[in-house]
Amino acid sequence: MTTEQQAEKTRKLYWIATEQCNLGCRYCYYNTALKDRMKTKPIPIEEKLKVIEEAKEFFDEIIFTGGEALLDPDIYVLVQAAKEQGLKVDVLTNGVLLTSENCQKLVDLKVDCVSISLDSLDVGINDAQRGKTAMVRQGIENLLAIKSPEMVMEIMMTVTRKNIYSIKDMVDFCFENNLNLWLDPVEINPDAKKVKRFDLTLMDEEEKRILAEAFEYWVEKSGESPLSLYSQACLQLIAGEKATGISCDMGTDHFVLNPDGGLTPCFSREDINYGNVFNDGLIAVMGNMLIDEKQPELQNAACVALGCVCMTMVTEHDPYSNNY
Repeated sequence: MTTEQQAEKTRKLYWIATEQCNLGCRYCYYNTALKDRMKTKPIPIEEKLKVIEEAKEFFDEIIFTGGEALLDPDIYVLVQAAKEQGLKVDVLTNGVLLTSENCQKLVDLKVDCVSISLDSLDVGINDAQRGKTAMVRQGIENLLAIKSPEMVMEIMMTVTRKNIYSIKDMVDFCFENNLNLWLDPVEINPDAKKVKRFDLTLMDEEEKRILAEAFEYWVEKSGESPLSLYSQACLQLIAGEKATGISCDMGTDHFVLNPDGGLTPCFSREDINYGNVFNDGLIAVMGNMLIDEKQPELQNAACVALGCVCMTMVTEHDPYSNNY
């Protein structure tokens, strides 16, 4: 990556608005004990808005996620405040709450990107992994019907051993509806026997071939050649090999804000906590020298794994590219 490209990189804050969720995805890291839910007290909206005010000094974009971001009663107030600060705003949702009314709110607030989780167009497969397929598909239709041309819609498909045959149909669906698509290989807790059937690392040779062909189809259809690097890295990790070509911006340009206010470098490294932004303020926490001390360790991407957000850095993934 050139110096000019580095200077143009978007600085992102992944804000976990809530850990509450209205789905029970079988492979979810909360449901399979890969990650523990935080028991946090409600944070006054004034404290959240203070973080939004200070965010523009360090970030270009806020990605509200969860749990289910739309379950946070303050979500629309936070989105409005972030937009007023000139920040790009993404909302990651499972789609269940994309009612006509809520979609209109997102459109009126000029949300830049809405990413919706959907694992298959096949109701049986998606219900087996996530549930409530009919509500999610209706939510997608609701937003498609009223969104502005400027709003990007993206489908986030978690790839498991059970839905690899659904990828090509999802690629075609997104192409036909001008939706971006992101394929995210699932990370499975090896100690959780009930989700072994979803584990990509247990695929046989035929399944590996199907997955490789599906990734290739996605890359060709999208017209984005850098996705081939990402696809290659995914297949390497699934095979238990060291992924090549990966760099990590987590903890350097990108950070994660937890519901309790703790600022961490990424979703996987909660062992590194820079401080609490609700207690001390974002400016003070971002000025913590621990951030500078930890950057070299994080940039080595030594902790990269399936499901790791830094995997997207291999392509400098940009949901605003409108690749379809």
